[in-house]
Amino acid sequence: MNLPKPKLDRETAMKLWLEEHSDYAKEQVVLNNVGLVMFSLKSLNQNVFDEDLYATGIVGLCKAINGFDERKGVKFNTYAVWVIRGEISHSLGKKRIIPTFSLDEPCDLGNRGSVSFTEMIADSKRFEDEVIADMQIKQMSSTLSDREKKIISLSMGGKTQTEIAKICGISQAQVSRIRKSIHKKWREQNGL
Repeated sequence: MNLPKPKLDRETAMKLWLEEHSDYAKEQVVLNNVGLVMFSLKSLNQNVFDEDLYATGIVGLCKAINGFDERKGVKFNTYAVWVIRGEISHSLGKKRIIPTFSLDEPCDLGNRGSVSFTEMIADSKRFEDEVIADMQIKQMSSTLSDREKKIISLSMGGKTQTEIAKICGISQAQVSRIRKSIHKKWREQNGL
């Protein structure tokens, strides 16, 4: 950005501003301190030049010039940087640079319909739980007898202990004991 060179040095411009409050003096103070805007942008990690933020920084610089009181014992540069940063930060907050979205907003899946992010998260958790359960069952099934595998399979298929007993040709009490034994093995394998 090509700005005209200041005609007055920094101290003279500030002294003139404090005495006269003229437009010319203010312009000279701005031209002498425009580097504070760039410094503030960089300190806020705004390494990409953005004209809107730069303009906001200039507004902050003008506010700093208008609000500066040398009697408070603070250097203008120190005061100005804080005002400029505040103005830029406020603008960034208004702009909402980081996009926001609702977790309940539907996500279009094309010909497969749509689903919300909340549903996707819940489904991924269920999927993860199913994968873990499958892995544990496969790991455990290598230690089970054929009868125990059949009882587990029928139990997971929704059969009652009485129905399983009839299918396997054993008593319901035996089915119950075998299931407890399987459950105990599973707990031991998983450190529970």
